[in-house]
Amino acid sequence: MKARKARHDEASPGGVFAPLFGAGRPAPAAVAAFLAERGFPVAEPGLVTFAWSGKADRVELAHWINANPERLPFRRVPGTTLWVLRLPVEDGGRFECKLAPTRGADGDWVLDPLNPIRARDPLGENSVCRTHGYAPPDWTSRRGAPAGRIVSLTIDSTVFAETREERVYLPAGYAAGGAYPLVVVHDGRDYATYGDLTVALDNLITAGDIPPLLALLIQTEDRMGEYPRGRRHARYVVNELLPAAAAGFSF
Repeated sequence: MKARKARHDEASPGGVFAPLFGAGRPAPAAVAAFLAERGFPVAEPGLVTFAWSGKADRVELAHWINANPERLPFRRVPGTTLWVLRLPVEDGGRFECKLAPTRGADGDWVLDPLNPIRARDPLGENSVCRTHGYAPPDWTSRRGAPAGRIVSLTIDSTVFAETREERVYLPAGYAAGGAYPLVVVHDGRDYATYGDLTVALDNLITAGDIPPLLALLIQTEDRMGEYPRGRRHARYVVNELLPAAAAGFSF
C-alpha cells in the first residue's frame, strides 16, 4: 500500500462535493449534514477523499502507510467550515490513520468521526481507510476451518530473572509424537489478539497452503528494550524457550 503526493490544489468544491455547493456557499449545518449522509472517506479509482468540518487553524491526516507516521495537510474551502484532502493511492489496499485538527496551541490525534471502520492495536484504536476495490483476504476471516488451540507455556527464565507466560498455537488434530514444523512469532500474543493470527493459521493449514505447524507466540512488556538489544533475548529463545517447548510439545 503506497500513497502518492497529495493533490493539495483540489481542495475547492467539485467532485463528490458538487451537490453540496449546487446552491452556493453552504452553511455549517449543511456541510455537517452532507458529510454525515455521504460518508467519508470516499474511495475512487486511484484516489481517496477525506473531509472534516469544524473550526480549526489546521487539519492534518496522520497515516501509517509507510510504517512511520506521515502527516498531510487538509485545505479549507474558503468561506466554509469544510476541510478537504484528496490523496492519490494504490487501489485494493488499506491503511490506518487519524485526524489532527489544531486550533491555536491545542491539537491532538483523533479518530475520523465520519469513518466507522476501526482497527485496534496494543496502543489503542485507529481509523481504517480502504482504497478502491479493497476486499479482506479470504484467509483472514473465519470460514469453517477446524480451529487450533492456544495453550500456555511457563518459562522460569534465569536470563531475565522472572517467570514468563508464553503461548503456543497447536493446530487442529495435533498429536503428541508427531513431527511438526515450528515458527517463532515475536509479539505473538498481540498478533493473536489484534490480528486474528490463529484464524489465519487455521485457514492456511486447512487450504493446504502451509503444513500443520506449531507457533511459539513470544511476548515481552519491553519490546523496544529487549528486541533491539537482542543478546539476552537470543539467549532466552535458544537456551530457555526452545528447550522448554521441546520438552512439552512435538516439533
